[in-house]
Amino acid sequence: MEKLKKALKLDSTKKRLPLKEAQWIADDLLQAIKNIDDVKQATIAGSIRRKKDTIGDIDIVITADERKWKKIITAITQLSQVETVIAAGKTRASLVLKTKQVQADIRVVHEDEYGAALLYFTGSKEHNIQLRSVAKKRGWKLNEYGVFDNKTGKKLAGKTEKEIYELLGIRFIPPEKRVGGHELNKAMYN
Repeated sequence: MEKLKKALKLDSTKKRLPLKEAQWIADDLLQAIKNIDDVKQATIAGSIRRKKDTIGDIDIVITADERKWKKIITAITQLSQVETVIAAGKTRASLVLKTKQVQADIRVVHEDEYGAALLYFTGSKEHNIQLRSVAKKRGWKLNEYGVFDNKTGKKLAGKTEKEIYELLGIRFIPPEKRVGGHELNKAMYN
């Protein structure tokens, strides 16, 4: 309970960091995560990947064999960069880092979900809503696990972001342009 109170207090007073500073902290954490046995891929997502001027937290998406997930999450919670573990489970961890008391949210997924998870956790929220709307119009569901046919439940895409955009009839949109404005309209194939 004390950890939760401390985390909530930190969250309520959280300051945003300049991109350059947040990038340095995230890169250090990313390198430590990549050095953990059985981590196949690890990528910084969120507002850092979108190159926002200021950053509220760090998001990292990881792939690994499912039987190794819990071991990897446990190893991440024990990294020297971690001050407090807010929450940790089989697929995710929320941490407060020693440097600048910044929060880091880690998510581990299957390799065939990597693109969908990276797209989802990179955002922006508005961009994701627009993408889900395009999928819905085609009778599909888009979430952090992939694109699925609503009638059959069959997975149609999810391994890469490019695969998802292509399926939706949209040219790949770089993370820094995913703002939820008119970028989808401009990138739609005619």
